[in-house]
Amino acid sequence: MFGQENDVQVLVVGGGIAGLSTALMLGRSLIRCCIVDGGSSYLGDDVSVHNFITNDGLTKSNLLGKGRSDLGKYDTVEYVEDKVVSLEKTALGYKAACAGGRIVTTDKIVFATGIAIRPDQLGITGIQDVFGTSLFTCPYCHGFEFRGKNITVLSSSENDWHFLSLLAGWSRNINFVTDGTPVPASMLEKFATISDGEIFETPVDEIVHTDGMVSEVVLKSGDRLPTDVMFMSELPNSTANDLIDALGIQKVMHPQLKKPVYETDPVGRTRMRDIFIIGDAKTGFSTLVGAAHEGTLAGVMMVNDFVEQRMMCA
Repeated sequence: MFGQENDVQVLVVGGGIAGLSTALMLGRSLIRCCIVDGGSSYLGDDVSVHNFITNDGLTKSNLLGKGRSDLGKYDTVEYVEDKVVSLEKTALGYKAACAGGRIVTTDKIVFATGIAIRPDQLGITGIQDVFGTSLFTCPYCHGFEFRGKNITVLSSSENDWHFLSLLAGWSRNINFVTDGTPVPASMLEKFATISDGEIFETPVDEIVHTDGMVSEVVLKSGDRLPTDVMFMSELPNSTANDLIDALGIQKVMHPQLKKPVYETDPVGRTRMRDIFIIGDAKTGFSTLVGAAHEGTLAGVMMVNDFVEQRMMCA
């Protein structure tokens, strides 16, 4: 069988929804696959996830646990809690070294490593503690649970006005806080049509919370804003990955996000034919359903690669 020389045919780096979905397709196709999952801090384990039909409302930990359980019935799939720290090109494919000392040789690699979000870079006391529990960037995912509640939005990008208009569909109790930058008069007028709250042109000093659930946003002016949830249209983040960069894979500008992302074809294949990048690592914002879809498509493409290889060797 093609690929028998290596430990596995496919190494999946990352065990989120995208990586698990890839492994499911490969396992059902009898492809030898190893997932190496270094963990994720993208949301608190107890935060509910939404907009994933049949799974709406599951916590992150339950959803991923359910995915790992699904893979348990497939003998050709192995799940490893570890972190890939280096990759080396070999005559037969690639060799991956893990932090725990394990070496895995493989024909193909799928990067499903997600996106690194760093609210701590904003320098606001308490912001890291509330991120993923009561500070979010996606109203579609978390707006419903806070309908009619007190929302504080921190200015963060040129998309703020659209973001505020979107959130107004769930609540008119919105306060908007800038970093001190004056808000144009035209926006002040528009804001009054969508919100019963206020605009504050002063930076945030501290976020008061209990176990990650915000109760007040304290401004440097001394104002204290009662808050049930916080939203930002954008947080400091990066899809950068040292392992991918070391392979020489280039980035291109994403037409919607206006940010550089790794260059792939529509199914995640890079110009290095045996390297795939999927999920948030590719798009910056795949959503759960989108990540599952990307993982499935990448799996299909790799299965077909192996079929073609067998036909060529026959």
